[in-house]
Amino acid sequence: MVRNHFLQHMRDHLAAISEIQSALGQGNFKLAADTAKNRLGMDAPTSMACNPGKAGMSEMTKFMPDGMRKAGRVMHHAADQFADAKAGDYRAAIASLSKVTDACASCHAQYRVR
Repeated sequence: MVRNHFLQHMRDHLAAISEIQSALGQGNFKLAADTAKNRLGMDAPTSMACNPGKAGMSEMTKFMPDGMRKAGRVMHHAADQFADAKAGDYRAAIASLSKVTDACASCHAQYRVR
């Protein structure tokens, strides 16, 4: 059950990144920022496993190595930074979004759910 729940979170992260890219392609920086903040940011429901001690913390936390949680926090913080970036600057937006996907790639290079 935990494995499936965890994979559902990872798939939602990927779907959120796709929605952010689509919003940027349409020039809708507000939608891109809102999606990043609400689906990937530190206060997003899917960030709970990376926030030990936070109220409502996910059950998944006890199954995640510290390094995985740390990598997750890097990604969630990067999503918040993207959401707070100045709207209208495509180069800055793409550079900021790449920090989110870099964090994803780094974590996925080190960890697997079996």
